[in-house]
Amino acid sequence: ARCAHTDTEAYVEGRWAMFDMSFDLCVELPTGEIAEARELSGRHRPLAHEAYRQPLEAHYRRLKPFVEESPGWCSADRPDVQRGGDLLAHIGICNYLIAGVEVP
Repeated sequence: ARCAHTDTEAYVEGRWAMFDMSFDLCVELPTGEIAEARELSGRHRPLAHEAYRQPLEAHYRRLKPFVEESPGWCSADRPDVQRGGDLLAHIGICNYLIAGVEVP
């Protein structure tokens, strides 16, 4: 594989919190809490855009020129760095709900 991406959500202090291990980041909400992935698909998406902008710029620089000929990996197929939070929707992280999952 040329690259991979890993996110996880952990149940922290009574709510889910998203951590992106690939880019070593989490997104803090105005309340000071760490955002859930699904929160970043709505009104808090601008926070995700800002959080991902610099890590994506660095990542894209490392990918070139290795993947420019590969469909799905080339520059034209990637989210724009100014809208870095779209990476989450692009790879299917913030557009999900897991039916039947409950936390004790």
